[in-house]
Amino acid sequence: MDIGLLIEGQEGVEWSQWLALAKACDEGGIHALLTSDHFGSLYGANRCSLDAWAVVNALSAVTERVRLGVLVSPPTFRHPSDLSRLAATADHISGGRVEAGLGVGWNEEEHRAYGFRFPEAPARMKMLSEGAEIIYRQWTEDVFDYSGTYFVLERCSALPKPVSRVGYPPLIIGGSARQKTAGLAARFAAEYNTTFGATPDACRERRQHLDEACVAVNRDPSTLRFSAMTEFVIGRDSDAVQYRLERIASLQGLDGGQAFLDSDGMHGRSMLVGTPAAILARLEEYRAVGVDRVILQHLLHDDLEALELLAQEILPSIGR
Repeated sequence: MDIGLLIEGQEGVEWSQWLALAKACDEGGIHALLTSDHFGSLYGANRCSLDAWAVVNALSAVTERVRLGVLVSPPTFRHPSDLSRLAATADHISGGRVEAGLGVGWNEEEHRAYGFRFPEAPARMKMLSEGAEIIYRQWTEDVFDYSGTYFVLERCSALPKPVSRVGYPPLIIGGSARQKTAGLAARFAAEYNTTFGATPDACRERRQHLDEACVAVNRDPSTLRFSAMTEFVIGRDSDAVQYRLERIASLQGLDGGQAFLDSDGMHGRSMLVGTPAAILARLEEYRAVGVDRVILQHLLHDDLEALELLAQEILPSIGR
């Protein structure tokens, strides 16, 4: 099982902090460092939000081992041609270490604030489907035409092609493994990432949906990697865990650590919270239901001690 790290870049992560995070991942053996793709804080705060793909391209030049990427970019404010070019550029700079996650987009307030159209959910799903196909074909075909509802391309010859070892950066589709996103991933993605209530039991069911979607298009289900993203809070003891829970609650404007645990609607059952031993036990539960990679949502981006614990106490036992 691989372990990745997701940073909510829109919550005030400064460039010096990105550098420190990347160094910790590179040196600690963390498989991937990923960022969310938003234009501003999700908690109503006035916080710095460096552009996600600009950060990935910059980090590509100053890291050696860690994989880099975005989880996830929506087609509502990332045109697929622009996104495929950004990812291909970072792929060249990094020497083939880039991943590109796609999602439908959900934050209507953010779209309105920055002047992006926010159509109804069926239209956004259609945009995602068209965007995934366009990006895949730009990475894998020489010249092609495309005529969709939202995007039209004429004699597209996207250069340069990526340099990743599979011929193109891994394309990740995110969601809850429902019919539409599962089918889309079976056609174009290297990995499916699930979140929102992603307990081990939910992951078992979602993995089954993905397997069925692969079979429906004559794809070997074992070729579609399955990852789960979950909030992550670690401490050497219960007091350290509680301290971090309180810090996160404060940053999110919540009334204490229990309110944060309750924020997933499952009283923390889809989160990885606890001492290294407790988190190792939970990771084994995810491995047992077919999860290939767990992406830890690290909400305290200035807390490098937590990453040291991850590198020293978790990775040697779970496998990298």
